[in-house]
Amino acid sequence: MTQYSLLAVFFWLNVLCFDIRETFVKEKLPSELKSKKKFKFYCLYAWGCPLLVSVVTILADTILEDEMHWKPGLGKQEGVCWFQKNNCDSGK
Repeated sequence: MTQYSLLAVFFWLNVLCFDIRETFVKEKLPSELKSKKKFKFYCLYAWGCPLLVSVVTILADTILEDEMHWKPGLGKQEGVCWFQKNNCDSGK
């Protein structure tokens, strides 16, 4: 849930940046039509992409065997990193 929430926040920030850019670039579509379609697209993007990433992470965590390198190991150890410790310290 934490992963999904944080990803959704970043995706909504991305939507805001894109929308600010669109404010300065004039388009020829009517504003009502444009705003309804844009809002649906923004919702699909900002809620759907984090959901897709979270589902893939959950599936990888439940399906892959413990010895596999790509298994995230979410919640296995406490600390700063959400992922299993050996995955976080790979650069050391």
